[in-house]
Amino acid sequence: IVGPGPISFGPSNNFFLAITPGKNCGVGSVDVEVHSERLPKSPVARSTFYLMSGVDNLLMSHPDGVKYDSVYMRAMVNAGVQNIGVMDRSVFEVFQTAQELSGIKNLYYNVSWAFPGVSDISMAALSSLMDAGTNVFIAGQDFGWDLASLDSNANGNARTKSFFQNYCMADFVAD
Repeated sequence: IVGPGPISFGPSNNFFLAITPGKNCGVGSVDVEVHSERLPKSPVARSTFYLMSGVDNLLMSHPDGVKYDSVYMRAMVNAGVQNIGVMDRSVFEVFQTAQELSGIKNLYYNVSWAFPGVSDISMAALSSLMDAGTNVFIAGQDFGWDLASLDSNANGNARTKSFFQNYCMADFVAD
């Protein structure tokens, strides 16, 4: 289980949250609300926790590209890909921060036509996964322009350009 960190308001009380995955693989989330029965007008603490089980093929999408997840899923199912999990980039970054991405064999990154194409956290995660032997497929219009053109309208910098050249094994030529 990974999450953004402890739930806290005022004095702390420990509690244990156990989630047992079923036999199907996938990525799930649990929204937790904690409130005081003794002080009903006290603030409610809320947090979301995530679980990934049995996933070795991961579809990760830019938040603006999630609308195309079904296209990727149909293609993977038609190709016979199994053990698929799906998450958006913000959830991927939670798993990266918790260092819980080691079981991924193939990662499909749906950037779509969205900017910035990669964040520092997701770029670090992609680099680490590729260093560990994970196969990474990145698809997105203007991904190279955004990372490597150094155009004043793009989001790239020296680190993203290096990632594009050294990990994607690509050079940006022109828009």
